[in-house]
Amino acid sequence: MGTLVRVKGIRRWRHPRTGIWYCYHRKSGTPIHAEFGSPAFFAELAAVEKSQQLKTARPGTLGLAIDAYHGTSGLGRPETQNPGLL
Repeated sequence: MGTLVRVKGIRRWRHPRTGIWYCYHRKSGTPIHAEFGSPAFFAELAAVEKSQQLKTARPGTLGLAIDAYHGTSGLGRPETQNPGLL
C-alpha cells in the first residue's frame, strides 16, 4: 500500500460512468493531465501555482481596490481606529 498524499488547492473527482479520475487546480480551474501523485503531477501543479502568483488584479475591479487598501501605510494603526472601542 502506498503513502497517502494530501494536496491542497486541487479539485479531484471521478467520472461516474467511466471511473476516470480528473484533477483541476481549484483557484484557476486549469486541468492537470499528469497522473495524480507522480513527479510530473507535482511539476505541473507547481507551474500552475507559479503562474497564478504572477497575476495581478485588473484595473476597475474590486481586487485592485482591495490590493490598494492593503498597500496603504495607515492600515491597522491604532490612532486611526475609533477610540471609543479601545
